Amino acid sequence: MATRENLLLNALISCHPSRFGGINLLLEVLSKGTKSIEVTNRALIQMAARSDDVIKPDPYISIGKELGLIREENRELELTSLGRQVFSVATWPPYDRLNQLQIDLLAPELLGHPSLTRHFASIISRMIRLSDLISIYRLGSQKLSKEEVITMQLLQVMGLCTANSEYLCASNDQFIKLNSLLEGMPLRSEEDLWQSLKERNLRARMAEEYVVKYERSRLHLAGRNDLSKLVKRVSEYNVSAGFDVRSFDSDGSTRYIEVKSTNNLQIQFFWTMAEMRFAQEHCNEYWVYFVPRAQDLPNLEHGLVMLKDPLRLLDEGIMLMEPTAFKVCMATDIEVVNDPRIADRIIIQLN
Repeated sequence: MATRENLLLNALISCHPSRFGGINLLLEVLSKGTKSIEVTNRALIQMAARSDDVIKPDPYISIGKELGLIREENRELELTSLGRQVFSVATWPPYDRLNQLQIDLLAPELLGHPSLTRHFASIISRMIRLSDLISIYRLGSQKLSKEEVITMQLLQVMGLCTANSEYLCASNDQFIKLNSLLEGMPLRSEEDLWQSLKERNLRARMAEEYVVKYERSRLHLAGRNDLSKLVKRVSEYNVSAGFDVRSFDSDGSTRYIEVKSTNNLQIQFFWTMAEMRFAQEHCNEYWVYFVPRAQDLPNLEHGLVMLKDPLRLLDEGIMLMEPTAFKVCMATDIEVVNDPRIADRIIIQLN
């Protein structure tokens, strides 16, 4: 049985990225309402005349679920809000091709999917900056895994790279777009770093402001207009508080909210030690509000994910945490040397 890690990759290998647009046919079938998997399969097979290739239902259903376009419950399939959004901008014919609006909606989900992100980063990290206008990767210069080949093909399908017989190329505009879509993408320059930080900080602020409005509305609807006026974005004046927004439950108790966001539907975020310590000290009052596809703000199509006492969710295995950075310090005294003439005769030198 395919694991969560390789389900999307296996589906893409089966239908090939060049035929990715066949997902349109699945969206059309489900646009008419919820259907069982069996009925969906038959409907897709009957749509063969609309495609240049034979449609294999299972891979497209897997892709749809993995990218958050459809959901399954009790073997019944239905479109999610993202699926309806992608279908609403479809253009026909051709029926099995994605237009640019659809690609723009789907790109964050592909680039941010856990089974694809590191492969995208691997390909991009090998690209050489030829000039301010273009970056290239010479095909055949290194052996690629099948996962990297798939991601390279997806970059072309999304219009984020072009390829000829020798090179994979990304223009400066394409690279900027990749930089904004792919979290943790290998950056080319200091300018790229500052641009990435600027976009991330802007997204974070917009997400926090959205949560403030949401909390004020929630309390107002609960009949606590007095409390709604007290909701504050604490991060505006104290970024080390351990949380971003101070709100309240309808009984007047405090709700400490840490706001996390991303540009796709994957629920994943980074947590600082200060935030974790605060969560431990205020477990029953501590929440993480996760804002998916925050680039769509202020019009959030997909709602908030609200996680109370996330440390408990970690203990119960509902969420998983993995280290991505380590603090390193000296365990013994060292000699501080400022003389470059003897630097080659010591083990440690601090400049």
